Formats: sequence, C-alpha cells, structure tokens
Amino acid sequence: METNISSQSKTEKAEYSDHFLCALMVSDKNRKIIFTNRYFQTELGWDDSRLLGSDVNILFTGASQIFCDSYLFPITAIEGRCEETQITLVKGNGERLPAVVYIRSSPAQADLLYWTIVPSINRDKLYEELIANRERLEAQAEILNSLATIDELTGVNNRRELMRLGETLLDQAIRSSREVALLFIDIDDFKAINDTHGHPYGDRVLKQLGKILGESGRSSDIVGRYGGEEFIIVMPDASRDAARSYAHRIHELAASINFDEQHLTVSIGVSQIKANEKTPLAVLVDRADEALYRAKAAGRNCTIFFDENSNGRPRQINHV
Repeated sequence: METNISSQSKTEKAEYSDHFLCALMVSDKNRKIIFTNRYFQTELGWDDSRLLGSDVNILFTGASQIFCDSYLFPITAIEGRCEETQITLVKGNGERLPAVVYIRSSPAQADLLYWTIVPSINRDKLYEELIANRERLEAQAEILNSLATIDELTGVNNRRELMRLGETLLDQAIRSSREVALLFIDIDDFKAINDTHGHPYGDRVLKQLGKILGESGRSSDIVGRYGGEEFIIVMPDASRDAARSYAHRIHELAASINFDEQHLTVSIGVSQIKANEKTPLAVLVDRADEALYRAKAAGRNCTIFFDENSNGRPRQINHV
C-alpha cells in the first residue's frame, strides 16, 4: 500500500528528520534551540530536556563559540546561509567531535536558523590517508621522472636530459656572457673489452666511469651518457686552462679502473664558446666530436681541443 505523504500529519512528517544520518536543528533569533532531531540523542548523547531552550553555544567548544560569533553568525545574517564550515562539537558526555556545519535562514521566517551538522569522525584519518596517498604519488612521480631522465646503467643523465639541460645552461651562459666548455669522452678500445671479457664486464666498466664522472666534477657541471661508451660533460664558467686541467683529471681517474692488469684509458675532445659567443649546443657537440676523432687518430689516451691544429702534438697522458 502506497503512503500518501500529503495526507500525513505534521507530526508524522517531522518524524522523517529522525532518520537522517546527521544532526538537524532549528534555533530562533535569540540563538535558543527550538528543535532537534533524534540524532542528538542517539548519536551525540544529548537529551531534549538539556537542549531545548538552551543557547546553541552549549553544543560547541570555546574556540568554536568564538568562531561562530565572529564569522558564522555574521556571514549567515548577510548572505542568508553559511556552507561547509568546520567546527568542533561537544557531545552530551563532554567528548569533542569534529563536524561540518551548514546553516540557512528562511525568507518566510527570517528569525529562524536551520542547522545541518555532519560529524566528521574520520576527517583526520581521511586527511592522513590523503597526505599518504599524495606522498606515494609524489614518490612514484619522482621514480618515473628518474627513469625518464637518468641513464639506468651509469646513473648520469641520459642523452635526452643531457641535451635539455645543456641547452638551458648554454642559453644562460650566452645571456650572462660566460664561457662554456664541452668535453666529449670516449673509452678507448671498448669493443675489445666487451669481446674479451663479455658485455656484463663492459657494463661494469661503464658504470664505474659514470660514477667517477658524476662525482668528480663541480655541482654546476652537467654530466650525461651520450651513447654507448661516450659521455659528455658541459662545464659553465670554464676557461681553457680549467677545461684542460679537468680533462687531465679525468684521464687519471679513468686509469684507476683496472682490468687484466691494465688501466682504462679514454680519449677526450673539447670545444668551447667564449663570452658573448652564440653557438648552438649541437655545434659544440659536433666540434668536440671532431676533436675526439683527432685524439683517437693521435694514439688515444689524450685530450685535444677543437681549435688545435690537427697536425699538432696533443699532450699525451701517461698511465698512472
């Protein structure tokens, strides 16, 4: 049998409010409570005898009372409503409970305020879960970013990130009229190392050299694996002498990697731009690559600058 809602008494209709999963309340212009639904009794531990006729502040902590007086009531008086406001309730037994309050006045009864109070018992828990999820997502994003920018084997920047960072550094250097040096480093006879000892051994050599290059330079230097056994270092504010000195150090550090009673050697090509010189990164790379080719042709294990005469004598670095 269907229920005819229009034929029900006001008392019967009012009982619907007792089934809401929140606290419903009406207060008058003097802030006296004139109606509460059963939620106040069953969930909040208040008796009607204690609430009806009492000031609404009986339901709130001291801090929330101040907040109601300074914000909640004034904004409701001006706008006719106040939505989703955080306050702290006081239960009938004195226990505190976080809650969200919604208030509205009725144009037909401007001296009455209608309250909807929704306890948010799990608010702090949900907030903590939200923070934990955010931190987890940030950690995953950091891992994904690392996978996208770092060479997995050597731990230095991969080629794409190397070129991106290098372009940015070069633009900054050009704008501020600074020198930049680019070192193109290639392991000598790396194919022979792989053929003799196997690719896993060659990978260990690459990993060791990558670690050395990543840790030996300045924090402002950009180090990356260009491909295969090739590495590039972009050095801001590096004079010719500074670039040559660092190249010499790289030769010495590479020699600390030993295999079959031999020392690892590398060949290095260097290109530079001087202050106020506008040269694209790709051009610097090509110049350093050409100088590297000359270093290989000169007998390997040496450093040659791009502008050095190809027939000149590159300074040979003896094994340490």
